[in-house]
Amino acid sequence: TARAFPRVAFAFVDSKVDSVQIAFYHLIHSTLLKSVATTLTPQRFSERLDDMSRRYMVLPNWVTYLVNSQHHLFLPQDVLYKTKPGSTIIETTGTVSEMLSFMGLPLSGSNVPLADWLRGLPVPPGQIVKSVCRGVGQQAE
Repeated sequence: TARAFPRVAFAFVDSKVDSVQIAFYHLIHSTLLKSVATTLTPQRFSERLDDMSRRYMVLPNWVTYLVNSQHHLFLPQDVLYKTKPGSTIIETTGTVSEMLSFMGLPLSGSNVPLADWLRGLPVPPGQIVKSVCRGVGQQAE
């Protein structure tokens, strides 16, 4: 669909370790597929989410806002107004960022709040919106 409408921005908001999506994956495997051997860890979920995001990011009209969180829903809840890409719970600038840098794990990437990012949608003609991701060694803005 994003390819069919190249002048429309498609925005994707998700947690890097969405606990509900992980639980749903396990439910499908154990009931419909009759398999419990496959375990989707939070790390593996995050890796798969990253793989999927990279496939779509080749499209100039596809943008993502990824949060370091297990949270499932953002838009219909008050957490929307507290969410930044670093976390839904703690501030990842200042002391936290300094401690991680001291340990050799500097954070990079944008720290724009989700509510501010969403204000840029829909994208007015001639304007752009960028993907947001913050984490250790992240390259996306």
